[in-house]
Formats: sequence, structure tokens, C-alpha cells
Amino acid sequence: MAEYKQVNCDCGHSYLSKEMSSRCPSCNKQNWSWESIGVMFLIVVALAILLGLMFGALAYALYLFLNSKDFNSNNIKWHFLGVLILSICSLSFFNNIYSLSEFPIMSWITYLTNWSAILVIIYHFLKLKKSNAVESSKIRPLKNKNGGFKKPKKQQKNKLKKEIKFAKISECFIIIKPKVSDKGIVTFYDLEGNRVTSIPKYKRDIAVENKCFLGLKKFKSSERWVPIKPSDIS
Repeated sequence: MAEYKQVNCDCGHSYLSKEMSSRCPSCNKQNWSWESIGVMFLIVVALAILLGLMFGALAYALYLFLNSKDFNSNNIKWHFLGVLILSICSLSFFNNIYSLSEFPIMSWITYLTNWSAILVIIYHFLKLKKSNAVESSKIRPLKNKNGGFKKPKKQQKNKLKKEIKFAKISECFIIIKPKVSDKGIVTFYDLEGNRVTSIPKYKRDIAVENKCFLGLKKFKSSERWVPIKPSDIS
């Protein structure tokens, strides 16, 4: 049985109580003990773990699917592996903590969300692999003077540098600059520091390869991103 403990209220009145939460008989103020704060903290941690096991892998997979343009083809594969491991571990841990017979609704929700996460990354991985295969098939090797063949990657880089035509800064109404992180993630920011998304992959490669800015130029029937020399930006 719980023992009576002295509770010192802010109004200056002291009284005895064995409950974690009690009201002062003098001012009717609600007072909480340290035990009650610890119990509430443990409840919050337990809820966070439960929600992580149920929806963590699916949220991770959907984030990768919706923001795949911010990742290159090399490091996104490790994220795919992370989603797969997280889904398997979540299913295993949840099955050990909550049995299907005692918690059928939560168990089925967990199974559906984690298996959905696995299906999402499999679909995303196959789609990315198919996209890379189509892009590589478009780059055909050309014969050089010695009769050999140039490497496709080198040929593509040379093409980006050779065919680039810089636009004037006065022709563009939005100017952005690429930023490459240590993990190879490419992001774009305008001159005011605001992030700009939905940049086409080809234009992104041009900006990174030539270390130049991009400007949004208005044509007769469309708006397109065009390269701008860094020296033109004051």
C-alpha cells in the first residue's frame, strides 16, 4: 500500500496524501508528485515507441518516395535498405510485445503499414532502376580517332560542358544556386536563401557539372531553367 507523503502547496498549506495527484484542501489547487511526472514521461515514451513500430517504416518510405529528387542514385539505395531493416525489426519487436490474439486491431495495422512500406520501396527501387537503364541506353558510345569507344559517362559530361549556352541575368526572373552536401544531395536556393524544388535532373546536372547558376526564363509558351554564369551574379 502507498504511504502518506507530505505535500507542500504553493499557497503555503501542507497536507498529507498518498495519491500521485491531489488537490490542496485550502486553495483547491491540483498538485502533482514526482512519481506522477515519471509515469507521464514513461507513457509518452511508450506511445512514441508504439507509433514508431506501427507507422515509422511507412513514413520513412513515403518520405523517400516523395523526395527522391533530393537524393542521388548511390545513397538512396542505403535508405532503401534502412526502410527494409526498419520494417522487419518493427514487425519482430511488435510481435514480441503485443500478441495478435490480445491486440488484433493494432497488430493488423502494424502488419499492413510495415508490409506497405516494403512494397513501396520495392516499387520505388524497380522504378529507379528502370529509369537509370533508360537514361544509360540513350547514351551511345562514339568511336574516337584510334578506333576505340569513348566511355558513356565521360561523353555525357563533355556534352553538358560543350552544348551549354548561358543566358543573360536580365532574361530571368528567378535565379537559383546549387548546393551539394557531403552525402551528395543536391539542393537549390534562390538569392534570398529560400529553397527551390522540382528542378529537372538534366538541368540539375548542368548546374553541378559546370558550377553555374540556373535562372527561370519565360519563353513564348513555357518557362524553363537556363544556365547563368556565376560571374554575372553580383
